[in-house]
Amino acid sequence: MQNTPPDRPPAYLIESVDAALQIVVLIKQRGELRVSEAAAELGIARSTAHRLLRTLVWRNFLTQDRVGKAYRAGPVLVELTMETLKAASLRTVTRPRLEQLSAQLDATVSLLIREGGNARFLDQVEGSRPIPGRAPAGSLLPATTVSGGKVLLAWLPEAERRALYPGRLPKLTPHTTTDHEALAVEFAEVRRKGYALNVDGSFLGLSALAVPIRGADGKVIASLAASTRTDQFAEYPLERVLEPMLAAAASIGLDLESAAVSGTVRAANS
Repeated sequence: MQNTPPDRPPAYLIESVDAALQIVVLIKQRGELRVSEAAAELGIARSTAHRLLRTLVWRNFLTQDRVGKAYRAGPVLVELTMETLKAASLRTVTRPRLEQLSAQLDATVSLLIREGGNARFLDQVEGSRPIPGRAPAGSLLPATTVSGGKVLLAWLPEAERRALYPGRLPKLTPHTTTDHEALAVEFAEVRRKGYALNVDGSFLGLSALAVPIRGADGKVIASLAASTRTDQFAEYPLERVLEPMLAAAASIGLDLESAAVSGTVRAANS
């Protein structure tokens, strides 16, 4: 039987905790929230809303978009909702492949899915070399700024891709591609070559290569990315990296189908 909240608040309501929980609910409903919206919805001062949001960011319940400054679900909230989304099952299925590939390449390997115009880092295995500014598991970044996101966007119809970014494209570094036409050319190259590159486009000093993970019907349902420091990127010959990544992606696709969780990934990518 489903539990319902009581009609009246408890006698010793902690208002700051209540406000923080209301913010979490608003994030769940809307996907993102700004300081002014939180203040208006909760009937509190902007300064109070800002402190609550920053506290939730500090504890990794939320993250803040580096471009639009909106707040979204962070690693802890993603982790808490994994069971509902069956992402825990995804990670159980894919984690051994990620660990094996990370050890083979000595690189940080990530599993990503698309959420609208963003890419969610569902899981990640770090390499032995630290990387500046990497996005940890649970992070959400504009899909146009990361190699794994570009793979997730490349096979979408052009009109659908454009609809995801009705305004200006997000810019995280001076190297981020922000021109729609240039990005369309890049996506065509991704489709032709079967992989995407990102050199300093999301974080200065970080470069990555990503390949698609396909379901049994051939559609892209997730992406697999390997990242390292840009100054070390030249140490990784393309053939040495690409072949094991494509093999791992093919194995993960089969694993997801066998575990009957690929439908969940497709739903997340819609």
